[in-house]
Amino acid sequence: MKAAKIMSTAHGHNLSDVFASLELPTQAAIESEFLAASGEELAPILAECSNHFIQARYADEQIGGSYNLSGIRTLAKGLLDAVKAFGTKNP
Repeated sequence: MKAAKIMSTAHGHNLSDVFASLELPTQAAIESEFLAASGEELAPILAECSNHFIQARYADEQIGGSYNLSGIRTLAKGLLDAVKAFGTKNP
């Protein structure tokens, strides 16, 4: 696989915000491939997992609360499968 230059303004820890900052065609492609790969809609899982990074990264600062590991696993696997599928279709 060739090196790629990332031309995106996507950054931060809130996954919904990061996704929303992607160009609309990129969002549509990721959503479509995610649905095909996982059988699930991306938006609800992004919303559920939006702040998981902060909660896990700064767990020692948390007072109560928890997060759903199965949601983050579904998100990670679905995104990985979606990116692989998209890359295969668009060499």
